[in-house]
Amino acid sequence: MKLLPALLCCAAWMHAQPSTDVQLLNEVRQLRQDLATTTLSMQRTQILLYRLQLSDAAMTRATQRVDQARTQLAGIQQRFKNDADQIQAAEDELNRTQDPNQKARLPNIIANLKKDMENWTPQFQDAQSKQIDAESQLRAEQAKRDALEAALDKLDKQLEAATAARQ
Repeated sequence: MKLLPALLCCAAWMHAQPSTDVQLLNEVRQLRQDLATTTLSMQRTQILLYRLQLSDAAMTRATQRVDQARTQLAGIQQRFKNDADQIQAAEDELNRTQDPNQKARLPNIIANLKKDMENWTPQFQDAQSKQIDAESQLRAEQAKRDALEAALDKLDKQLEAATAARQ
């Protein structure tokens, strides 16, 4: 008779054991799935961050190209302005002077300045084109960067939602 309660207790424990094993197995499976999801999210985040670093470098280069193009164009515009001012001053001097040497010399100076301005025209057009191209590239890089930041924001919200759902 003393053996009967022990057998009943042992049988009850063995009957409860499979349920506990199943629960533990399910929990381990869920943990593995959570770990896989977290690992995948971390890898995606690392890839996006790496791409963002590359995008930052490209943005920096594009910004430098825009700055260089603007500087070059401003220099040429300043040269045009200086030449125009010199032409105007020489023409004013030509109209005011009574000196025959000056009257003979100033038209040559004016012609040389006008020729110099004509020579700068292709460089001016090239500088304008470079600036337009550089600004276009900068806008394209900014659009890429915005897309990466949006992807990071989306991933952040997904991770936040997943964390909130687990709690």
